[in-house]
Amino acid sequence: MQHFSIKTQNLLQKLHRTFKIVYKKCPQLFNMKNLEDIINKLSADRVQELSSRLGARGLTGSKIVSAIVNVCHFHSLINTLSPPELKLLKHIYSGHDGITLGELQKETAIELTDIENSISNLSNLLLVYVIKNRQLLNKRMDKIYCITEIFEFFKVSEISRLKSHMENITEALLQHHETSHDKKEIKYHEVLNFIASNGNLVNIEQLLDSDIKGADKVITEFQQKGMIKIHYVVSEKLNTLLSINQSEVLKVVLSLKKNELKKTSTSSNGFNSLINALHTYDIVSSSGIFLTKQDHFRKIDIKKIADYMMELTDSSGNPIDEETAAFFSMQILNILHVLWLEKDIGTVSLKNISGHIEDPVLLIKQLFSSISELKGRDEHFDNTVRIPGTESLKILLKTAEKLKISGYSQLHAAYTASSILSNISGGTSGSDIEELNRNFHEALTFLTILGLIDIEKGKFLITTQGEELIHLLRGKKKKLESTEKKKCIIINPDFNLMIDEREIDPRDLYVIQAFTDIVNRDTILQCAITKSSVINANKRGMDIEQFIDRLKTYAKNELPQNLEFLLEDWTNQTIRIDISKSILVYTSHSSFIDELSYSSLAKIIKKRIADNYMLIDKESIDDLVKFSKKFDVVLNVFEKND
Repeated sequence: MQHFSIKTQNLLQKLHRTFKIVYKKCPQLFNMKNLEDIINKLSADRVQELSSRLGARGLTGSKIVSAIVNVCHFHSLINTLSPPELKLLKHIYSGHDGITLGELQKETAIELTDIENSISNLSNLLLVYVIKNRQLLNKRMDKIYCITEIFEFFKVSEISRLKSHMENITEALLQHHETSHDKKEIKYHEVLNFIASNGNLVNIEQLLDSDIKGADKVITEFQQKGMIKIHYVVSEKLNTLLSINQSEVLKVVLSLKKNELKKTSTSSNGFNSLINALHTYDIVSSSGIFLTKQDHFRKIDIKKIADYMMELTDSSGNPIDEETAAFFSMQILNILHVLWLEKDIGTVSLKNISGHIEDPVLLIKQLFSSISELKGRDEHFDNTVRIPGTESLKILLKTAEKLKISGYSQLHAAYTASSILSNISGGTSGSDIEELNRNFHEALTFLTILGLIDIEKGKFLITTQGEELIHLLRGKKKKLESTEKKKCIIINPDFNLMIDEREIDPRDLYVIQAFTDIVNRDTILQCAITKSSVINANKRGMDIEQFIDRLKTYAKNELPQNLEFLLEDWTNQTIRIDISKSILVYTSHSSFIDELSYSSLAKIIKKRIADNYMLIDKESIDDLVKFSKKFDVVLNVFEKND
């Protein structure tokens, strides 16, 4: 973008003001007409129809003119047009003033007769002015001009122009709130508050549906004062979008009380949602979960899971009930392809996450990837915590990273601007923007429950694990600061642990929680090392040595003498049974298996169970057949009732 000196900018502004004065006083110089020049030429029937389309019956004369230049009435008028009329109007007011009918036909691919009829109607509605070609009988040379007053405010916005505005909004919202906020409390008009509380982007229909009185006049006034930016986006219909200008947006957003949390609101979930998911896996794998004939999960199964849930708080700082937490855990496991239904029986397997189960940040990264795939997702596991798309989650997380700490409305407005810039808004209709607002709230709730965003004194801030996840999503690995680990765990002789959560790294706490049962969570987290908790962690494939290492690192006192012995004993007591689908191969000559085991295909032998028998995977059959062609063999594949 080209930058001019302040002197040049002032000169351009003077030229622009001079042009507008001449333009308004002498529109004939530009072949345009004022509304007042042509209003008196309309018949009474035309005036009545125009008044009705403006959404204000009974208007005449100068009141018609005032209504047309009113943002709300103009929006009503334009949305009574047919698709061809709207397409032509957009073309004429997009820098094609003085265009001929022939040129319109060529550029819009609309039939000439349809153009004539549409232009005639637009002219009757005082939206364009037609100058007939008197010298030729061919109407193709008739010229269509904009109306002066309408041309001054009706600037058809392409998405690029809306994005440019949102770039400015983003920059304004990233200013530090303490230096930007006036110390004395300022009260802004409820129209500005409405726009700010809805992400600083509303469709005018949303505003008109509100109970704000006189909104139409206020919008026009604020537009003229430069406080509101209006974008006219034409698709199948006209979408009139309102946004507070970059010079005012931060001040208005920071003055809002609506939607903001109380200073006493807090939320710090850590990795508790993942610990809940692990406990859910343990319960389903040992006790099962089943659907009733009514196609709902049995209440007794849900209660078993709910009883093991750690407390979670939502994006308002309010606790989530245990049943909702249970369904949230099942939903996470289902998205990760760990839990699914086979007919009416819940089935579990950790195979899909076995490589990340000991790293909570990598596990959440895998969750994000699985959300975008949405393969095999089962609605039986859905609950009141809705999960938006991965892009919405990424945008909100990156926005929170940039803002560092912010209130609800500031975060909401910055998210909306970033979504428009990232092309995920879907559209610009009222329903599209409402969906954008829903996505924000759902993403904020989801990220808060996952512990990627915390609440402190009513403000939102990204956590260290949230920052680490952003780096991973960018394909980088954040360099973790090597800070000294504080001794913050007291280990009692009965193997109860007293943990100060504020002093321990969330990753390390996740490992400790995975090997323990939660007894109480208040100011101090109380956990118990039990035989069942250790065996459950062992069943998941988690490394007991990592647990012992964390205890030694954070323990204020010596580990009980028999603790390590018991941990090893409990681990060794765990009976492991692996059931897999393998192919049994028999050969009459054991030398064939010997030859195979010394070849480059030795890896296809899963296990040699006798001289003449071995196990291979089903996928390895082709390799085995090719290898056997080196010998004189009689090959039978899946015969004799196999």
